[in-house]
Amino acid sequence: MITANTILDVVIASELFTEVDPDSSFDTPLHLDSMSLIWLISALENRFAVEIDYRVLELTHFHSINSICNFINTLVQSSDSHNESSSLAVEQEG
Repeated sequence: MITANTILDVVIASELFTEVDPDSSFDTPLHLDSMSLIWLISALENRFAVEIDYRVLELTHFHSINSICNFINTLVQSSDSHNESSSLAVEQEG
């Protein structure tokens, strides 16, 4: 499970979010412009090996560190269960 601290590390590493205080609450709203959001989505996809579908993306997913954490954990769990289903199907064919 991905933690809020891990998401915070990704956000801080970008140096795009200078207003993010590492000591503030994980529920503090993030104020993202369009370029920051695109960069963050790319960084999250690369770091956690997930694919974020822009067609279902909602800005509320990026409201705070906690909301990003919940969103990414949902994607990771969905990806894991999909991979398990695919593995079972391949095993049953073999």
